Amino acid sequence: MKLRPLSLPLFLLTLAFGLPGLLYAQPEGALALLDKAKAAHQLGDNLTALESIWRAEEIIWNYSPLGIRNASYILEPPEYFGVYAPKKGETFAPNELLVLYAEPIGFTQRKEADGTYTNSLLGSFNILDTTGQIIGGQPNLGPFTEQGYRSFTTQKMVTFTINLNQIPPGSYILQLVLTDNLAPEKSVELQKPFNITQ
Repeated sequence: MKLRPLSLPLFLLTLAFGLPGLLYAQPEGALALLDKAKAAHQLGDNLTALESIWRAEEIIWNYSPLGIRNASYILEPPEYFGVYAPKKGETFAPNELLVLYAEPIGFTQRKEADGTYTNSLLGSFNILDTTGQIIGGQPNLGPFTEQGYRSFTTQKMVTFTINLNQIPPGSYILQLVLTDNLAPEKSVELQKPFNITQ
């Protein structure tokens, strides 16, 4: 069987997407991919443009620290990423459940031998009074693990539901810590105030 040599453009495409570590592994590779996306979009090749943007996003993500975005008190635990009803304000009744929604970013996504990805986070929280004293909390929550997905994802949510009926009225801070279970050196802390009424 005679093998047909790859044309140069196809060879470069294979190198860029089939073997990303060779061409685009460094953070500056994301800029090259964004330039490629712009050029492809101008030619009307929107699939190549989007694939280049997604690959650039993955590179930037992998060089990013663990972070949290869209941390919100919500009315009830959501079923899906990004689908939630925000609570108005940060004041809770004594018998009300505190539900915190958060979207972690920059977490490790390990590519497995079968081509699927795995991610895993650990969590903990403390409730602090206005002097910074810990009045309650819970360590070692999780792990919150997802595995078997075949596309790199930026969509992960965590929710924490806390019963407030043992806490007296007053002003407090919810201190949330997330740690990357696959890269424990990556950790992030969020502090979010709340109040409990009489």
